[in-house]
Amino acid sequence: MKKIKIKNLEKVYKRSISSIIVVILIILITVILTSIILVWSKNSIRTNLDVTTENMDVLSELECSNLNYEIDFCDINIITKHIDFLITNNSRIKFSNFTLSVHGKNMYGDPMSVLGLFSTSIASGSSKLFSMDSNYYSIIKQNLDISLLDLNQEYSFNLVSETCPNSVINLSCTFISN
Repeated sequence: MKKIKIKNLEKVYKRSISSIIVVILIILITVILTSIILVWSKNSIRTNLDVTTENMDVLSELECSNLNYEIDFCDINIITKHIDFLITNNSRIKFSNFTLSVHGKNMYGDPMSVLGLFSTSIASGSSKLFSMDSNYYSIIKQNLDISLLDLNQEYSFNLVSETCPNSVINLSCTFISN
């Protein structure tokens, strides 16, 4: 009888140790998986935050004071009055969403203003062609359409990026007939 009890006790003891080992393994696997998920989540959040920070709409005045760009050309088609210009971004920041404002007089001598949007961006160190024929969206027209702008009168073309709204780019354009 004593031998049976001892064997039963040994079986119970082995089962309990097996159960304890299984529980410890389950806890260990859970901790490892949780750690992996937390590290991945933290990195994912950091990456998303970096992308969001990089694409912030408005930069500080200090950051915008170091703008460095070149207007490679600006052409106005005499017939259609459409404007094409090429900008090279030599700054370390990415510019996005440009508003073009045109101020002048129409063919009748009345003041006119036209506002339009180029919803595009220029990465640091790259160039971008802006064309009213392809990626320009008129957002506000006061008085008349830009096609009625009298180019023989005084006019101004200004470009402002949503990234640096207080930095105005003045465009000096050449008239072309083709």
